[in-house]
Amino acid sequence: MTAPPSCPAAVLRLPVIHDIVIGDFGRDATIEFLKRVSAGERDLILEWLDTDEHPFFDEYRRIMWTVLADIAEFKRETIAAVAKHGALTTEVLVGVGGSTSVAVEVYERVTEEALARAAFLARRGETAIRVLIPCNRLSDLAEHISARARSAEWLAGLRRRHGLDLDLDQERAVRSIRVLTVVESVTNVLKRAGCRRALVLGSAEVRALYATALGRAGIACLELNESQQREVDSSIVLAIEGTSAARTEAARRLRSDVIRPVVGPGDDVAIVEACTDFHLGVGIDSLDVFARDAVMDAYSPNSVRCSER
Repeated sequence: MTAPPSCPAAVLRLPVIHDIVIGDFGRDATIEFLKRVSAGERDLILEWLDTDEHPFFDEYRRIMWTVLADIAEFKRETIAAVAKHGALTTEVLVGVGGSTSVAVEVYERVTEEALARAAFLARRGETAIRVLIPCNRLSDLAEHISARARSAEWLAGLRRRHGLDLDLDQERAVRSIRVLTVVESVTNVLKRAGCRRALVLGSAEVRALYATALGRAGIACLELNESQQREVDSSIVLAIEGTSAARTEAARRLRSDVIRPVVGPGDDVAIVEACTDFHLGVGIDSLDVFARDAVMDAYSPNSVRCSER
């Protein structure tokens, strides 16, 4: 974290970070993520203020948001196709029950909207732009967005489609956007903690993403059998429902049917709630880890490129 400012007003000399938040996967999780980032940033600023003499104002904040919460557009074709059956099913989800075509549709549309917003911010003169993806399953979207941002041909098409004129500095700002993901944040936390084994409670696709990331960090990702994976998937659907009763039932199922059979008494295993709708208290809350990481990254020396004078 950057050194505390010498006086309250010096906070305002820190650079403004503009975050493009990929929302609606799911919506409640996005709102909860924003609440936790907001609270974390407020707490950090309060540490720098003498609150008896200098009250907190939102205007001290350095993290700004654009939230892309447009699920009707992101999944337009998928929703229309599934709705023909008379009701929506898990086929509309990216991950549990969803097909590869759902991910393809979402990735292309989200990337288009995210980089169009980044271009707008760059035209305004902003240079510190991040894309935040508060969804475990969409963590590999980071590679897709970064690849498009680095492609001169793709950016030229983006400018044509949206009628954007970018000078060299503005295009450089779009190319240099940083994309933060849940899987990366959780992996870094486990690595710093010296973890050697982890049980990831997420869809099969999410578990595969974690297996790759954790493997690079020297952390083994414990396997689940088909029955245990089905229990995790059904718990995800219950958590999406969002009621207290549903969350309680999801936690009960995970403890009895997944965690206890896989993790023996006394085993040194990190349990990861790898769905941002969970918050079940059975393991590390991946959404909470990501929210704290987003705040600390924004106020880190690597992000803070201006010095106090």
